[in-house]
Amino acid sequence: SLFSELTHPVFLATSTVFSGTQVTDLFPREAEVLLQGREFFLVGRYQAGGDLGLRLEGMVGEPQALDFPFELVQEDTGQPLIPRLWAHEKVKALEALVDRFGPNEELLDDILQLGLEHRLVTSRTSLFAPDESVVVNPDIEDEVQLPDAATAVEESETAIVWMGKEFYLKSEVWVDVEYDPHMGLTSYDGGPEQPYELHDYASFGQDMIVVVGDAAYRIDKGSLPATPVLGQNMPNPFNATTVIRMQVPIQVQMAGMRLTVHNLLGQLVRELSLDGLHAGENRVVWDGRNDAGQTVASGIYIYRLAGPQTAVSRRMLLLR
Repeated sequence: SLFSELTHPVFLATSTVFSGTQVTDLFPREAEVLLQGREFFLVGRYQAGGDLGLRLEGMVGEPQALDFPFELVQEDTGQPLIPRLWAHEKVKALEALVDRFGPNEELLDDILQLGLEHRLVTSRTSLFAPDESVVVNPDIEDEVQLPDAATAVEESETAIVWMGKEFYLKSEVWVDVEYDPHMGLTSYDGGPEQPYELHDYASFGQDMIVVVGDAAYRIDKGSLPATPVLGQNMPNPFNATTVIRMQVPIQVQMAGMRLTVHNLLGQLVRELSLDGLHAGENRVVWDGRNDAGQTVASGIYIYRLAGPQTAVSRRMLLLR
């Protein structure tokens, strides 16, 4: 079927001309070869609706022009995916310019703005739902300021951050600072009806109280063997740089631990520095280069955290 399409080109569209309104930001911008059985795809923005016309100028052995009348409404709120589709195509065009001519702050800012506004995965953003009450990518500190209302802190002000949450130590139990004794406690048993993220906290091998949503859970340190938790890199896919997050339990031996990047053949691409590795949350940045400082090609890579007591790995996608 694919061979049949490729051997029957219908039309080479070299230009598009609209009548009746002003049209901007058309994508894709390059000439498109229309093949047998394929549809003509074009997204853009228009100034005013009404009865319009589209003329496709191109070649079918010789110069040809095809006219298509159509109607556009002034504003259509019933198709929310269309603006997102247009933004996706514009981001692709901007990222192609960055790849060709190098980083440009104006282009990168446009990519970031489109990604945030339309919730797209781009070279500058991961997929997330904007919330003005949430601080995005906060600075991680070894010591955190505990709430004054947490009277339980009086016994110990030792604090740590795991997976973006703050905990303080009370009677050898790590307590989520969001915990309120009036919440009550549910014991973690690993059942499918309980939040999945509790499994990662159980991997720390500590007695813990964790708040998920409006509920609080008690985790016993014997629930799972203590192992580091290797988070998914963000953003993913990525273009220039990406951040790898690791959650390290207190009792895990950190001496001799290595964070490495491999290709799909298992060959070592880069060993990332773990200087300053500490219990709690750690972040390491990979810039898409190998140990020789050369940029690597697009593709799937494996990042692996290994040490005397554990080895865990994940995949990430680099798109140039």
